[in-house]
Amino acid sequence: NKTEYRNAEGKSIDLKLKTATNVATGILDQYELGPYEVIILGASSRTGGLAKSFWDPAVAEKIAVHAPCSVMVTRHLEAGHGHLICTDGSENSLKMVKKSASLIGRTPAKRVSVMSVALDHESKAEAEGYVAEAKKILEGEGLSVRESFVRIGDPVEEIIAAGADYSIILLADSGRSGLTRFFMGSVAFKVLEHADKSVMIVR
Repeated sequence: NKTEYRNAEGKSIDLKLKTATNVATGILDQYELGPYEVIILGASSRTGGLAKSFWDPAVAEKIAVHAPCSVMVTRHLEAGHGHLICTDGSENSLKMVKKSASLIGRTPAKRVSVMSVALDHESKAEAEGYVAEAKKILEGEGLSVRESFVRIGDPVEEIIAAGADYSIILLADSGRSGLTRFFMGSVAFKVLEHADKSVMIVR
């Protein structure tokens, strides 16, 4: 059930056909055989309402919650619009920034922007510090930061609005695991659910 293709440079791609009790279980089981750095899912149409979309608890939600690695859901993926890295200044978020640099560095398009969201005007200066720290990490990893900025308001709404101009939105998850992630309803998972663009939760 496996076919491997290898090019002259030694890079390969495997095509596998799996059987499983359900799609999410099959994908998560495959991770255990890897392991892999990223699981990439193609989002299906949302026509017919959320219940009929890719965000079926039996598939994408379960994978995003339980996968030990980064998870990306692709929507309207167009090359050349760059990567939007979102940081909240937490330790987990700064680790995500560094890992994002490694992932982006492997792609032809290395256009990167960094943003943070302040809940109010009083915390804007703090958020600007988070952005500056993330920018320093990215530039230390050899990436050129196109733009860095802070928005004020609801983090989920502001990230989704800003992310509309980019190919991919990258965020850290809550750092929690399993059902705790699900019940906490982190910003990352809400953005993953509602954004119209591709979103990667970086672990």
